[in-house]
Amino acid sequence: MLRERRGWSQPELARASGMIQSAVARFEVGGTVPVLETPGPESTCARLRARVAGRC
Repeated sequence: MLRERRGWSQPELARASGMIQSAVARFEVGGTVPVLETPGPESTCARLRARVAGRC
């Protein structure tokens, strides 16, 4: 998992991506699918310095 490889906790990832920790937890167990693009000037992918095939 990218979060773990980077040494981030769920709260750290949540802060970096503009989400709340419980949303990160749901994504990790497959409960929901994250929206990777945000309406702001910077996408979630860019904030996390990550690439997702076909998305970012």
